[in-house]
Amino acid sequence: MGFALARAAEEQGMIVTLVTGPTQLSRPDGVTVMEVETALEMKEAMDSYFDQADIIIMSAAVSDHRAVLKSDEKIHKDQFPESLNLIKNPDILISLGSKKRPDQVLVGFAAESHDVVESATRKLNDKNLDWIVANDISNKDIGFSSDKNEVFLIGSKGDFLHICLADKCIIAKEIMDAIYPAWLEKAH
Repeated sequence: MGFALARAAEEQGMIVTLVTGPTQLSRPDGVTVMEVETALEMKEAMDSYFDQADIIIMSAAVSDHRAVLKSDEKIHKDQFPESLNLIKNPDILISLGSKKRPDQVLVGFAAESHDVVESATRKLNDKNLDWIVANDISNKDIGFSSDKNEVFLIGSKGDFLHICLADKCIIAKEIMDAIYPAWLEKAH
């Protein structure tokens, strides 16, 4: 979805930086790509680009937790710990929402399995977002590992759009068609 959004934004004439984790997807033409591997690297990258960005879209499914034990070398079976200790990763959206300028637009994504719209709306408000894109991950035919999706686009000013099942590139265009005019209004 992030790649489709980057393409849609670039097609609208925006200067786009795509921060991405490891993937086999083709890099979008005309888009600057920064690769990261961990949630901490993602936060660092987002923090470094945030001040100069007008529209920030966080579509990444960043893990909420990470292992305390990290090794740059293979851990053999006989050395593997009996339990795995986890610590929380920083919530990148909360961090960005806390320092968002009035002329910036911040968009988040919410992968939900029940009470999709209600849960996403709570996140929209709790994280100081302008928009949130909610998708129902209980439907295995859409979303992750699929070229199709179905989403709800919810705005902080009461905007609501149900984007029915479609290719992600079509959904990305509809999302950009909604948030870009809102940013123009906000910026001027």
